Amino acid sequence: MCEAKVYLEKEGGRELLMEDVVSIKPIDEGLSLMDIMGREKPVAAAIKEIKLLEHAVLLEPLS
Repeated sequence: MCEAKVYLEKEGGRELLMEDVVSIKPIDEGLSLMDIMGREKPVAAAIKEIKLLEHAVLLEPLS
C-alpha cells in the first residue's frame, strides 16, 4: 500500500489531518489532500518533510 498519513506540525506536537492519502497537490491557498475514497481536503500548509518508509507527510502551517 502506498497511502500516507498527513500530519500538521504545531507547537507542542503533531495533529493528524488525514489518513490514506494518495494525492497531494498545490493550490493557491496551500495544499489539497485526497484520500483513497476521493475525498479532498484543502489545508493552508506547506510540506516540511516526507518520510517514505513511515508513509508519513509532515506539513507546516503557512504564516
